[in-house]
Amino acid sequence: MRHGKSNANKPGQEDIKRTLSPKGHDVILGMANWMLSHSILPEIVLISKAQRTIETWQLIKNVIGKEAIIHSQQALYLAGPGEILTQLSKINNNHKTVLIIGHNPGLNILAQSLTGCGSNITAVKNLQKGFPTAAMAIFQLKGNSWQNLASDDTELVTFISPSEL
Repeated sequence: MRHGKSNANKPGQEDIKRTLSPKGHDVILGMANWMLSHSILPEIVLISKAQRTIETWQLIKNVIGKEAIIHSQQALYLAGPGEILTQLSKINNNHKTVLIIGHNPGLNILAQSLTGCGSNITAVKNLQKGFPTAAMAIFQLKGNSWQNLASDDTELVTFISPSEL
């Protein structure tokens, strides 16, 4: 999942400290309600240290009402697909539902690289149009391992963006 829409940088403000905009806040609440209605309830949440990703998770958690194990990592801040995969590979295989809240272009590149055979055609086409703020790509693992993920191991089940709610 990409973080919600953030406020523009203020002069002298570090990018990592940008907060969600009021619109970003509202859109994340809509996405969180969608997650709840579709039983998307993460056990583990990987988030970058950016304020906007932290706020995104807090809003989601308040709606879904479920605690999760949180891994807030500097390595995920503006991470490329390789770093995101590295962080995923550290997940214990007994965890079945993992939510990553991060940034583009890394999330978009990773999501497109993981769309393996059997992926939902409509979801793939929607993902190819771009990965807007607050959008979510939902994958199903074909196996039971978070290690060495590749397109052979995953299927894109759903790609949902706020404009579809």
